[in-house]
Amino acid sequence: MEATFFNNIIRDGIRLTATGNKIDGISEYKNVNVDKLRMSGIEIYGGYSFKFGVSLSSNFTYIKSKDLGNPETPYVDTYSSKFNLNARYDSPGKFFWATYDLRINGKQKDIILEDNPIGDIIPGFTIHSLSAGITLFKNTSYPQQIGIRVENLSNTLYSEFSNASFFRPQPKRQVVLTWSTRF
Repeated sequence: MEATFFNNIIRDGIRLTATGNKIDGISEYKNVNVDKLRMSGIEIYGGYSFKFGVSLSSNFTYIKSKDLGNPETPYVDTYSSKFNLNARYDSPGKFFWATYDLRINGKQKDIILEDNPIGDIIPGFTIHSLSAGITLFKNTSYPQQIGIRVENLSNTLYSEFSNASFFRPQPKRQVVLTWSTRF
């Protein structure tokens, strides 16, 4: 387990600012320099592996940002909080594995976006994913793994923070097939 507290001053930072123009009906933004930013928060991580093939890990992050040269104007370029949980099973001999992933992003209210289609608060979201795989030819020079992952299992409509100004949603439920070779 580990925990990290940070309180960083960033000089010559960059933020998005609306230009007042529109492109295809969507507000245009440009990068502008910010003299001094403060980014503070905490990150906590923990994990444990049991002897019978199950491992659990989780992490939590909370971030707060402030434009020190203009404290009345919110400066936000990311989520406010995030929690991840991972549960994994590896069979004896590691021929088969399965995982469950949970991600919870908190809402972000310290934001100013022009014509934001989702309102004054970027809503939080919860995403579930499942994956599994098998290892073929494990005892050879080039073991192969075949896997399947179902992402966004609950089919949640959400947007990552960086896409929120024009609400470009992430993909709905999707299935990803993988084949990997080790050498």
